[in-house]
Amino acid sequence: MGDLLGFVLSGLVSGALYALLATGLVLSYSASGLFNFAHGATAYLCALGFYELHSGLGWPAVPTAVLMVVVVAPGIGWGLDRLMFRKLARVGETAQIVATIGLLVALPAAGLWAVELLDDAGAPVLPAENQFGLPGVGPSPAKAWQLMDGVGIDSDQLITWIATAVVAVGLWVLMRHTRLGLRLRASVDDRSLVELRGISADRLSSVAWMLSSGLAGLAGVLATPLLGLSAQDFTLFLFVSATAAVLGRFLSVPLAFAGGLGLGVLQNLTAGYASFADGITGFRTAVPFLILFAGLLIMTRRQRAAGTAAVDAPPVDYLAGRSWGRRWGV
Repeated sequence: MGDLLGFVLSGLVSGALYALLATGLVLSYSASGLFNFAHGATAYLCALGFYELHSGLGWPAVPTAVLMVVVVAPGIGWGLDRLMFRKLARVGETAQIVATIGLLVALPAAGLWAVELLDDAGAPVLPAENQFGLPGVGPSPAKAWQLMDGVGIDSDQLITWIATAVVAVGLWVLMRHTRLGLRLRASVDDRSLVELRGISADRLSSVAWMLSSGLAGLAGVLATPLLGLSAQDFTLFLFVSATAAVLGRFLSVPLAFAGGLGLGVLQNLTAGYASFADGITGFRTAVPFLILFAGLLIMTRRQRAAGTAAVDAPPVDYLAGRSWGRRWGV
């Protein structure tokens, strides 16, 4: 029983990060119809900024986290929407994929380049090394509590759960009980009808991208103790989160959120109990994508539906009964 609870609790930590990223993907896709491959790069930039400001420059953890999540991350989303995403929404899918994959590579490189420039200028920044156990929002080193034999939690995990729960409640209130949420849901259903009501769909798109980037920034800050500063790990987290977004059909925020939590728990349970896969390299990492494949097979099944078929009456043949030459001649 202790092992099971331990797997579930640790799975809920990664699941909470998946849920935050998946929800951001759904918001941005719903607003613009564009899958943002650079979503994980935004999370990485915020994690890097939090680490340098907190550990390098010595800023307090909580105000620094608030700055990254409430100001910097939405600013990145707003800027990218105005400069790129709004235009990309009007071009083909190939250009969208190439552009966002380019951002996936360019944004982390730009962040690391900025750190190098600050280091050369004499600023007290730290090398962006990929190491675990970096300071998070909570106390450093993290405080630990033992729930039962072999089952414990620490302050970083607790903060992740609390922040994710607050975000879930906040999003539900925003989308269901505010005018902005009503407009965002309406723009998802029919963008042209929203514009006929005199509402700027482009402005709603900017708001959605700011919310999406804010969620990515929160995931990045919370994941700093778990993932370190590895851009590759953040990219992998993005694609696992995309699995949850797909299961929510890129439309349902609650389904994407629940899918992210479920993926984290299932991934941990599989790694803990699937003893047959101990010798299979990368099996634990592949679990979400196997679930994605199964989910796509289920969702794409189509049942027969009753309906009617109408056949237009054939046009009148004025040459019926005439000779072959008359029918086929000039």
